[in-house]
Amino acid sequence: MLEHRRTAGPAFINRLHNLLTDRTVQDKVTWSQNGDIVILHTASFAAEVIPRFFKHNNLSSFVRQLNLYGFKKTAHRLDSCEFWHPTF
Repeated sequence: MLEHRRTAGPAFINRLHNLLTDRTVQDKVTWSQNGDIVILHTASFAAEVIPRFFKHNNLSSFVRQLNLYGFKKTAHRLDSCEFWHPTF
């Protein structure tokens, strides 16, 4: 079931905000000390978290949307990645 809470602004950004403020998924996605979005355990993030907020479970599509809205990848490790945006 998709979760919808905010209504102003682009749908992707609203859903991203809802995802990042949902305490139940903080073991899979969180903020770093310097404000980056940190996706932990990318496989379980894609399988369990993305479908709760979007109509798919594809990590590549999620990353493409981040890129479309100006997010930049700042780190990539074996099972995690980080993204940064100057105003998010």
